[in-house]
Amino acid sequence: MPVKVLGFQTQRDHFAIAFDEEDIRKRIGQLRGTLTDAEIREQFNLTDNRDWKLADSRTELRSDNHYQDSFVECLYRPFDWRYCYFSTVTMDYPRRELIDHVLHRDNRILLASRQLAVEGYRHVLCSASIAESCAVSLRTKEQNYCFPLYLYPEKNGLFKEKRRPNFANKFIEELTNNLQMKWVTDGGGDLKHTYGPEDVFDYMYALLFSPTYRTRYAPFLKGDFARLPLTKNAGLFVGLARKGQELTGVHLMQSPRLDKFCTEFPVKGDNTVEKAVYAQGSERLWINEKQYFGGVPIETWEYQIGGYQVCEKWLKERKGRKLTYDDVQHWQRMVVAIKETMRLTEEIDALIPGWPLP
Repeated sequence: MPVKVLGFQTQRDHFAIAFDEEDIRKRIGQLRGTLTDAEIREQFNLTDNRDWKLADSRTELRSDNHYQDSFVECLYRPFDWRYCYFSTVTMDYPRRELIDHVLHRDNRILLASRQLAVEGYRHVLCSASIAESCAVSLRTKEQNYCFPLYLYPEKNGLFKEKRRPNFANKFIEELTNNLQMKWVTDGGGDLKHTYGPEDVFDYMYALLFSPTYRTRYAPFLKGDFARLPLTKNAGLFVGLARKGQELTGVHLMQSPRLDKFCTEFPVKGDNTVEKAVYAQGSERLWINEKQYFGGVPIETWEYQIGGYQVCEKWLKERKGRKLTYDDVQHWQRMVVAIKETMRLTEEIDALIPGWPLP
């Protein structure tokens, strides 16, 4: 995947990113409004740096007749989608590649780190939204790159070009020769006679989540981007691609399986997150003195993506906030997503007859 870019960086997340769309719209409204620069600085704790100046930002925002287009959803942390103002108005580095190929596009991206600061390769995720540079891991060394599946032509181009897959020609030629299938340049194939970019993405995603792959190639995965093993066995490719498709559906929170909750939130209250405390004996995750999520398996509670313990991180980010009905539902769907991930990764390993791949 030759086109890649580090995830976006704002240098002022507290202002450029919000839990609610209403909040970020209100902030941008104030930035466009009549408050002085000094009042804006004090209210939002903003300072200038080499790449961003408040006065220039306000001038740019006020002159943009299409500024409303920059309010978008983003992946901030694992399973943690928020709202941002995706523009140099609020960010130092929104990233040209994300603007060109992901923003307001029908696409998906692979998130992966180039180097690891901790033991164990778990620094992979996918997203259909733009993603922040620490969506997979907070550590500076582990910041995640974004690999878009499709590359789009310029929006103002003279010709109506189609999007094209972000795979090197030599790679596709080798894989096509291995599989003896015809390559289609968009979507997926029938996986009998044809295969496409989305099948390759799903195959890749399955392998990167294989526990045996992660263990076997651990020394190599620690110091550089993951390398994709190729198979000459079409049946194995199809099997892994189908498991990868299930896994991406889970991680994009699109799978209908996620609506079958395995947890409960039985006690009424104000839903304020005071502190996330897990009681292993009762499988309860307490968010305050009275309220808890029940039926949370220890394996799910401890599950990590990148440098984050996922279930805990999501709640810690909301300390002091009151969870809405949708928040409670989302956290419960997250638990199912993690359980499904553990199930699918076991099934992925079971499909692989040995290493190197046949």
